[in-house]
Amino acid sequence: MNYTIHHTTQYHYSKPVFLEPHTLRFRPRTDARQRLLACRMEIDPAPVARADLIEAEGCIATRVWFSGIVPQLTIRSECDVEILATNPFDFIPDQPHIPVQYDPAVAVLLAPGLQRRFSDRDVDQIVEEVLVNTGRETIGFLTELCQRIHSAVVYTHRADGPPYSPAETLACGSGACRDLVVLYMDCCRAAGFAARFVSGYTCQPDDDGLRCLHAWAEVYVPGGGWRGFDPTHGLAVVDDHIAVVASAEPEQASPVSGSFRGTATADVITSIRFAGDAAA
Repeated sequence: MNYTIHHTTQYHYSKPVFLEPHTLRFRPRTDARQRLLACRMEIDPAPVARADLIEAEGCIATRVWFSGIVPQLTIRSECDVEILATNPFDFIPDQPHIPVQYDPAVAVLLAPGLQRRFSDRDVDQIVEEVLVNTGRETIGFLTELCQRIHSAVVYTHRADGPPYSPAETLACGSGACRDLVVLYMDCCRAAGFAARFVSGYTCQPDDDGLRCLHAWAEVYVPGGGWRGFDPTHGLAVVDDHIAVVASAEPEQASPVSGSFRGTATADVITSIRFAGDAAA
C-alpha cells in the first residue's frame, strides 16, 4: 500500500524577523513496517545552508540556516511511502505476562522511555484496574489500556501548546491526540514498559474532514520490539499510520524546532493532504 503525502506549513510574522537555525522533521522513517520511497522538500526563503542529520534517537532531520530579514517562512514537503505492515500482532512476546524484565543491556538503551515524568494516583489506579482485568497479560494490557483511554477521554482538536499532563487530561475528560498519548505513555511506564511519543500521519481525516499531524505511542515489547498503539482511535497501529519521528520526550518529536530574532508574533497555517484527496 503506497501513499503520497503533501504537507505545507507556513509561518506568517507580524513584523519581519531574522530566522535562527531550524530543525525540520518531515521525512517519514524507513523501518520494518514502512519504507520511504522519495522525499522532496522546498523551503522559502531558501536557506543559505542545509544538511540532513541523524538525531540522538536515530531520527532523520534537516537542519537549515538563514540570512536576512523575512516576513514569513514556508515549508513544503512531498513524500512517497510504502506501508509494509498488515498485522500489528505478527509476533510472540518473549514475556507474555507483566511484569516484564528487559535484558540489562537493552534496559540501558530504553532508559529514557522507562522514566516517568509524572506521578498521579488516578493514573496508577487505571493501570492497576487494567492489570487486574487482563490477568496481567502483556498484549491484553496494552490493547485494553488503549481502548480504555479512547473511551474515557473525548478527542478534541488543539492546534497549539505542549501536551497536557496525564492528570490534566483525566481532569478535563478531553484532549488532543498528543494529550492522550502522554497519558498512555505514563500508564505504560507505570506498568514497567518503555514507551515513546510518535509524530506522523494517519490516513483517516478528522471528523471535520481536515488532516492534521497525528500522534500515537510506541511500546517496547520483548520479542516484538517497538509496537504502535493509538489511544485516540483505541487501536493497535498497523497499515494506516505513517511514522515520521519518535522520541521519549514529546518536545523532541516536533516537526519544526527553531526560533527567530525580533518582536513579532507568528501565525501558523498547516495543510496536509494525501494523493487522491480533494485539494486542500
